[in-house]
Amino acid sequence: MAGIEQHLANLDKRVRRLEQIVEQQLGKARVAPTHSTARAAATAESVSPSAALPAGLRMAGSVAPAPAGRGSERSPVAVTQILGWSGAAALVLAAIYFIRLAVDAGWLTPERQVGLAALCGVGMICVGLVLRKANRTYASLLPAAGIVILFAAVFGAHLYYEFIAAPMATGCVAVICIVAMWLGRVFDNKLYVLFAVVGAYLTPFLLPVWHANLLDLLIYYSAWSLLFCGYAILLGGRQSYLLAMYLALIGFDIIWRAKAESQWMTTAIFQAIQFLIFALAAAIYSIRRNAPMTREETWAHAPGLLIFYAVEYFILGTYLPEWAPWIAIASVVVLVFVYLVARSYLDSPSDAGAMLVATYAALVLFHAVYIDLVPFGWAPWFALGMLGALGVYGVSGGTFRRLMIPFAAVIGLMVVASFLQLTVGYKIADVPAATLLSLLFAAALYLGYAMIADEDSIGWIRTPLLYAAHIAAMLTVSRVLDASLLVSVFWGMIAIGSLLIALVLRDKILGQSSLLIFALSGMKVLVYDLAGSPAPVRIGTLVVLGVTLYIGGWLYQKLSVGEDPQEGVPLSSTS
Repeated sequence: MAGIEQHLANLDKRVRRLEQIVEQQLGKARVAPTHSTARAAATAESVSPSAALPAGLRMAGSVAPAPAGRGSERSPVAVTQILGWSGAAALVLAAIYFIRLAVDAGWLTPERQVGLAALCGVGMICVGLVLRKANRTYASLLPAAGIVILFAAVFGAHLYYEFIAAPMATGCVAVICIVAMWLGRVFDNKLYVLFAVVGAYLTPFLLPVWHANLLDLLIYYSAWSLLFCGYAILLGGRQSYLLAMYLALIGFDIIWRAKAESQWMTTAIFQAIQFLIFALAAAIYSIRRNAPMTREETWAHAPGLLIFYAVEYFILGTYLPEWAPWIAIASVVVLVFVYLVARSYLDSPSDAGAMLVATYAALVLFHAVYIDLVPFGWAPWFALGMLGALGVYGVSGGTFRRLMIPFAAVIGLMVVASFLQLTVGYKIADVPAATLLSLLFAAALYLGYAMIADEDSIGWIRTPLLYAAHIAAMLTVSRVLDASLLVSVFWGMIAIGSLLIALVLRDKILGQSSLLIFALSGMKVLVYDLAGSPAPVRIGTLVVLGVTLYIGGWLYQKLSVGEDPQEGVPLSSTS
């Protein structure tokens, strides 16, 4: 009995000892410094004897962390931005109504009104700068509204009250734009730069003094273009120079057409300068940041190139037509050179920028060269030559085959236009060696059909090429031979030859295309040959037609059944 009591007493002492250890550890956890809370908790967990206790005891003696309250959750950014912009807009409206009230009551003179508006704008900028440490994104809304108020104050002071001259107004706009760019850097917000761009390029529209001398406007716009391009290159983001590019090209053109159309040379020089500035800016931006254009950025640049080409070519085509195509070609050379230099500095150049340059070059090739520079009579020969060059490049397996897509598109337009001219006979007398050209067109189209047999991506174009080749061959025969009977004979030979080749090559598309030749031959006989021809000619023509149709039907039956007439080998539907 005494042994049992002694044993229970020992157990009691051990339990009390464990309780004391647990209480000591819990006390240390409560009074540990806040900066080392996580480390103390980890140490206590690793060395505390309570770790050896059962799970129920450990849970009972531990303190669970309190869950974060709902008050710590932030509102969605969209709602915050809406509220912030609404508040800034309300302040702007309040300033406007206050000025109006002061004017109606006679409290403020025009100078005081403008001064008060400017003071309000400066005040909003200062408040936003003070609050930026608390929430930079939200605080940036006030300075943005302040920039708008400052622009309005300057334009109002010059346009409505006329107590500041145009040079002073321009200087004030320049200062505001620079401040806006600085605020964009401070708040890391591109909206300020966009405000600066719009304000800088909108100024000439609001200050009519710029309309009198386009040379001053050229210097003004070019200076801003250089500034915004430099800002984009140094601080990142293509948006600033892209917006500047569009506003410069379009704005100058609008002012020139409306106010100073006689100064076309200044406008042409301005467009060329802007082309150089923004082409170099795009290249330097990619080199400095080792960031080739993405597909989206390429689409953003493309309309600018199109606007430049349209405006520049319109001016030169109107006032200097003999130089317009050559200046367009020179612009392609400059653009290609700038791209190749930029590409040589990039670690991993992409095809997006190359596709932009190729598309612009293809546009110049079609419009400036094919339409304007090449004489009308030689245009079909030029189209045939470009088609041959495209085919040679495709066979050679060039590295940049994907970049040939825009060239293939414009060369296709050239070929279609030339083919229609040869088919209809429009001013065919102006085309040198038109008959030989028709024959070469037919041969080139047949060769193109054969060359792209394995190109699945453009397989859809094989059928149009084949039918166009048949038509070109039939036109060539009709121009070479005067006798109607001989024309029918050779047309039938073309149809039967197509069927024989189709059976040998097992090309069902080629075989089916012979039906077009048979149909045209039959229409020719019924509509043209039987009317007014002597009886022997009629008989011979019908015999030729009957024989060719019978042989063609027999061959086509073999083709449709799908067996070779000699070996009975099934035919495939494609070559």
